[in-house]
Amino acid sequence: MGLHRSGIERVLLVLGLLFATSCTGREADHARPSERPIDPRLRGSILVAGGFSPGAPQGGLEVINVETDVASLVQVPSTHFIFFGALRNDGSILGVVQDGRGRIRAYAMSVEEPARPLSPPLPTEGFEFSFDLAVAGDVLLVADCDGGADSYTLDLERPSAWRPVRASCLATLSPDGQRIAASPDGQTIVTSPADRRGPAERVLDLAGLDGLPPGVADDPEIVGSLAWSDAGLAAVIAGGSRLAVAVVVPEGTITIVDIGDSSAGFRTSLAWEPEGAVLAVASETHTESVVRSLDLSSGVGSVLGLSDEPISDLVWSPSGDVLLAATVFSWVYVDPGGVWLRKVPVNRGRGTPVGWSS
Repeated sequence: MGLHRSGIERVLLVLGLLFATSCTGREADHARPSERPIDPRLRGSILVAGGFSPGAPQGGLEVINVETDVASLVQVPSTHFIFFGALRNDGSILGVVQDGRGRIRAYAMSVEEPARPLSPPLPTEGFEFSFDLAVAGDVLLVADCDGGADSYTLDLERPSAWRPVRASCLATLSPDGQRIAASPDGQTIVTSPADRRGPAERVLDLAGLDGLPPGVADDPEIVGSLAWSDAGLAAVIAGGSRLAVAVVVPEGTITIVDIGDSSAGFRTSLAWEPEGAVLAVASETHTESVVRSLDLSSGVGSVLGLSDEPISDLVWSPSGDVLLAATVFSWVYVDPGGVWLRKVPVNRGRGTPVGWSS
């Protein structure tokens, strides 16, 4: 998806008010999940990465049955450390592992079958990387956190070789895997062709961005991971005391939404609804975590729930009718209307959800 900046859309006042609205009076609706049979929408499996369960050493991968909460280990090559795990578009599992010689390699993995190598090994010893998988599931990005010179992409349909690219840490692929978006300096977002055949393009620059809310406009900085879908490219902007989300839509205009107070050591998560225009946002204040939604197609924003635990990750169900908000001690399933469907206590060693398959 190409992004061409043709102008700046000022703050959507209605959305800003909705997002900043205090949840007093609504807390009773979300504070306790109702006691009821398992909702029929709670089906399928969730891939979890980075856990510390006794059966999954080296930060392995597990598959959690949504209905029963039973975990099954993904088969990982012995003596290998899991760097990254994700679900491809067809529901298969992709794992990136490091061997004892400092090389990384992509594998096709499952619960039933031994891991199968997809790529040649890539020497990476001494480097720090972040990873991303295109929504379409066919392109893997390995982004160098030390200047971007040693970054690579891998075409999973033809994974015979790694392609060198330039991409800074926490870079993100477009849904079709054709472009890379990154914020190399915390002040701009730049997109470039994943195959390096074409110039880079600056699509957001905080220095010239109008409409940042009060508190965000004070020393603004782009923080955390970007999130890219067909509906737009989203980033969290932190200022002196508040947070905002900026979304660059395909036409190039920019929507800015205030998402409330920031906190010391704050954490944010972004997740686009599959094949939709709804962006889920989790942010922390000094006292609680807030989950919000922003619907770009209708211009409606709302608070979905509150939690007294920090929310580490957001994952949508394949059909986009349930959102999982994961904390250290519990997983909360909520529907797009804000109704809590289920709350599941989890062990601290479980790890973080990275994908939901049907």
